[in-house]
Amino acid sequence: MHFLKNYDARQITKMISENGVKITLKEVKNILQNKEKKSQ
Repeated sequence: MHFLKNYDARQITKMISENGVKITLKEVKNILQNKEKKSQ
């Protein structure tokens, strides 16, 4: 899911919310931080 890097955390939250999944901005930021760590 490397495409996430191109998005702002708020945009991701909005996209996920539009799919009917409840997720918080904090959760999205945690996911993004984890992705950064794994890709290094």
